[in-house]
Amino acid sequence: MPIMIDRRLVPSLIALTMFEAAARTGSFTLAAKELGVTQGAVSRQMRQLEEFLGTRLFVADGRNVRITDAARLYQLQIREGLQKISSATLHMMTEQGAGAVRLGVLPTFANRWLIPRLGSFTRRHPNVQIGMSMQTRPFNFSTENLDAAIHCGYPDWPGVECDLMMMEEVAIVAAPQLAGAIDLREPHDLVRETLIYESTTRKNDWKDFFQPFGINHNDARRLEFETFASVSMAAMAGLGLAILPLCMIRNELDTGQLVIAYGEKFRTPRGYYFVYPADRMTYSSFRSFRAWLLEQAG
Repeated sequence: MPIMIDRRLVPSLIALTMFEAAARTGSFTLAAKELGVTQGAVSRQMRQLEEFLGTRLFVADGRNVRITDAARLYQLQIREGLQKISSATLHMMTEQGAGAVRLGVLPTFANRWLIPRLGSFTRRHPNVQIGMSMQTRPFNFSTENLDAAIHCGYPDWPGVECDLMMMEEVAIVAAPQLAGAIDLREPHDLVRETLIYESTTRKNDWKDFFQPFGINHNDARRLEFETFASVSMAAMAGLGLAILPLCMIRNELDTGQLVIAYGEKFRTPRGYYFVYPADRMTYSSFRSFRAWLLEQAG
């Protein structure tokens, strides 16, 4: 049963907006300037909010104000609530709730896995619009206009649902001419070769590979790049060995631009997860995309 909101416990949204601004800036004057109102209006709203709550929110601190200890937790909770209201409002204003899904996706996963498959979704659901925001830094659902994200790692994203799409399988790969010219029989043999690193999202791949064998690989020759595309290009150019996820290099393996240079494919502890706030499941367009995505990954 839905929980009813006791409106007697809900202050004015105007007062809460002014409170958040004053608490953040430490000044009624700066808060008024930010919100386009007078300093007197902010001061009156804060007095009324203090009367409503029955506690002091601010104390004078020279020409500024300082939030009280009792109000500090309230400030954080109000800021989070206002961010959620802002995000929900933007969601409705851009009609995402009606017929669009906006995703946060790692650039490599989008370009090499998701986009090549997306045509089957648009043919099945021609009225649902898909928007993508591509970035390597973590996404924040409370501050960004996103319905979901595709995350490579662990199901430890706080406050959201995490659907496992697939576990990650990787392999040590190289250009065929390099793989044919070197003799790799034991893990120790790899240390004699140039190892290619991706320094942003996959910087520990070689360390994780060598650790179970107790092998110190720090003296191995290394090439380091910031993007997956650069790593794969360097491997195809014969510059060294790289550990790459198989789902990202299917085309290169099928065309012979890359080959597995040592051993077989192996699974990492990481997975690809579809993560989203639980309330997104109320939208039919979102449910349709989620079902299609998990079907593709299955």
